[in-house]
Amino acid sequence: MMEQNKLGRKTGHGFYAWTNGKAQIPAGDPSSKVELMDVLAVELNEAVKLIEEGIASPDDIKPGLDWA
Repeated sequence: MMEQNKLGRKTGHGFYAWTNGKAQIPAGDPSSKVELMDVLAVELNEAVKLIEEGIASPDDIKPGLDWA
């Protein structure tokens, strides 16, 4: 990016376009970037590891899994 003179606020170009010293960040729904099933899979894998390693019991973990 430096070779293309995209230096952000300094040049008005970079990761974002800049206008009047402010980045023009595209609006978007952040939740669209993360799939719920991916988050749940990681959470469940970690819960299983805790149980398998004897760090926590299912009763200890259950309250943390009730958010979904």
